[in-house]
Amino acid sequence: PAKPIGIITLHHFTNGTGNLWTTRTEYRQFCHAAFARGYALLAFSADEVERGDQNGNGLKQWQALPIDASQNVDHAITQMLIDSLIGYGVITRQTPRYAVGMSVGGAYTLGVAMSLGFNAWVNFCSGGSPAICDSTRIPGIFCPAENDANREDDIGGNTIKAFGNYRTLQKRGVRSEYLLNTLHPLYPERFARVDGINKATSIALYNEL
Repeated sequence: PAKPIGIITLHHFTNGTGNLWTTRTEYRQFCHAAFARGYALLAFSADEVERGDQNGNGLKQWQALPIDASQNVDHAITQMLIDSLIGYGVITRQTPRYAVGMSVGGAYTLGVAMSLGFNAWVNFCSGGSPAICDSTRIPGIFCPAENDANREDDIGGNTIKAFGNYRTLQKRGVRSEYLLNTLHPLYPERFARVDGINKATSIALYNEL
């Protein structure tokens, strides 16, 4: 929008790409709502997505650490993209900046906000980094999903980690919120988030329903 009230950088999940924010329904709904409220939006891909996995673990992810933009290519690229929008007159250096991300992109928001001096961050479905929570002064919101996990043997791990990091920020006097999503949209793997139900059983239950 003309004269945006802020700019939101959007960060995808592991092995995702920036175009998720314009192609997937729930992401697109978020973007439309933010735009309608006067926010500019910037969606792009992690450096590993563009140049291949650089960690050798088969995953393509955002790198929250190190915090220093001179040593972190994802932070540096984010700054360059913002600088380009300033150069084009889309935003100004005074425009408030916010980071929003999903999963590993959610964990990344804490790092990029601290590194580049953003106004706030929102972390969806990730525990975040305890090391960053021990030092950042940037406020933010954790939005975990109940029983969320990255592995079948870690049911609820992200939820527990997010709450712990939220408590750390609270104790340090950093403004933060913890908004647990208890809704359970139904998809084939949903039941595998319940302890004792594996993925195959989950799919069978889904098909039976």
